[in-house]
Amino acid sequence: SSGSAAVVKLTFTPSGTGWQKAVVSITDNPITFDDQYYFSFLISENVPILSINGARSGPYVKALFGSDNYFKLSEFSEAQPNYSSFSENKLIVMNQVVSISSGFSSELNRFVNAGGSLVIVPDSASNLLSYSECLASLGMAPLTGFIRNDERIESLQLEDPVFDGVFSNAGKVTEATDLPLVSGYFVSGNGANTGDVLMKLRSGAPFLTRFQKGKGTVYLFHSPFTGSLTNFARHAIFVPVMYRIALLSEKNQALAGFIGVDETIDLQGVSVSGDEVFHLINESNNFDIIPGHRTTAEGTLVDIKNQVVLAGNYDLKANDRLLAVPAFNFNRSESDMSFLSADQISEALGKYRLSNFEMMDAEKAEIVNHFS
Repeated sequence: SSGSAAVVKLTFTPSGTGWQKAVVSITDNPITFDDQYYFSFLISENVPILSINGARSGPYVKALFGSDNYFKLSEFSEAQPNYSSFSENKLIVMNQVVSISSGFSSELNRFVNAGGSLVIVPDSASNLLSYSECLASLGMAPLTGFIRNDERIESLQLEDPVFDGVFSNAGKVTEATDLPLVSGYFVSGNGANTGDVLMKLRSGAPFLTRFQKGKGTVYLFHSPFTGSLTNFARHAIFVPVMYRIALLSEKNQALAGFIGVDETIDLQGVSVSGDEVFHLINESNNFDIIPGHRTTAEGTLVDIKNQVVLAGNYDLKANDRLLAVPAFNFNRSESDMSFLSADQISEALGKYRLSNFEMMDAEKAEIVNHFS
């Protein structure tokens, strides 16, 4: 009925990776211009992950991500960092690095601001001053000390996407649930950004905290993965939690934009050379424009403006290089079939003192008589 809404769940499995063009179509006469909803999304072939390993980092990160073909893991030692490779990854794991130089910190900051995800796992021998300076540059509270105390992880933010699918029945997670043990952890001082505590110890101290910075995300574990300070990396929860963090590093893009508004496409991590020309193309509509663009520290912004007039899936290319597949639809507010009554129209026209009009009943009057 008019003005009502319904939710319908449709399930489908894409046949491959790469950009997917899709459309949902219904039959809804007589209003037909909005019967299609176009959208597009990207299925990556893999998630590139970089692990920066300290001397006592242990085998857990490599064993987890190195054995799954969907994750493309690369590693290097904290003594030989390769900053130029940061931008090629979706997720960087600071795997028990002892000290973070100012240059190192600056590159991590750049990576996160551009939309990357960073996991920080301190070592028990980490240099607190260098860590605190790095955390401060990321807008996070500093690490102020290390506490040795036998505890257990007691509470999880189960409604958070990090725990989506981790437990078959979230309602069954109680005090009796077997959660990791902790006997030593870093504590944070006061700061403007305390983040979201995703895993908390019985004492109330955080074990896993998440921070947003720029377009990216930082996850801070408060205990190292190796040694006897926690069994988290050997616990059953380790694999799904780290998998979810890795999968969430693939940022969700807007499925579609709307016609009639100034749209901007954000190409994070994409740079173009001076001789490359952008084209927004829809071959079925014989549509091809050259949109403007501007380079930012995080990538490239392409200004579509209000130049798209037909709904559909479009290809955004720089010369022959496919960069994105944006979709555009008519604004659904145009589908609202609510109308003003004759009295409401008269009142609105009278409000602005408009007199050169005549109201007529389309069901009773012959419209042609009003133009004779």
